[in-house]
Amino acid sequence: MINFGVTLILLAFFINSSLDNIDVLKNDFKESLQEQIPLQIGQDEIQNEIIVEGINYELENSSQFNELIEKIASIKNYLDFLVFASLILFILGFVFVYFSVFNVLEAFYKISIHLTIGNFLFVLYFKFLPDLINLMLKSENFMELSTGIPSEYINKVSEIILNWISTPLYLTSKLAIIFGAIFLVISVVLYFVKKKGLKVKNKAK
Repeated sequence: MINFGVTLILLAFFINSSLDNIDVLKNDFKESLQEQIPLQIGQDEIQNEIIVEGINYELENSSQFNELIEKIASIKNYLDFLVFASLILFILGFVFVYFSVFNVLEAFYKISIHLTIGNFLFVLYFKFLPDLINLMLKSENFMELSTGIPSEYINKVSEIILNWISTPLYLTSKLAIIFGAIFLVISVVLYFVKKKGLKVKNKAK
């Protein structure tokens, strides 16, 4: 439960960072359309600029394009729920761990160890996520679903998505490293506190 709660926090952070980075998605999409413009022989730069400006105007005033961006941005409304759910899971997880040892210090120590390992595993997951997306797009199941769609279009969409989420992935990995380092320090401190407590008990006996 605790690891899943931290997963939700990192997921909420990743989604929020991706939505804050949505201008990259819009700009890459515009550039992709502009690249599809067939250049006519003898066409000068002024004509090209007019065509590009026309595409930009159509996109900015396209109800379908704007609705798509708004739907993506609307996901932000659910981030508070993810954070709240993660807190509930963290509290429930702590309660279950405590009832398994009936010792607050021991419960915190076990939780910090699990979270240290979990956060560093999350870093590896986010690092290899782009490779997993590429593998998914090249899988036989996806190829069957995308029958009839030119492969260059699929590759371009994949490139745009990966470029869009590259910065959020980096920031989320950085946050996971920070969490991992914090819980590692807590684990070390609690280990020595436990060790010192055992020595005191042994002397008392």
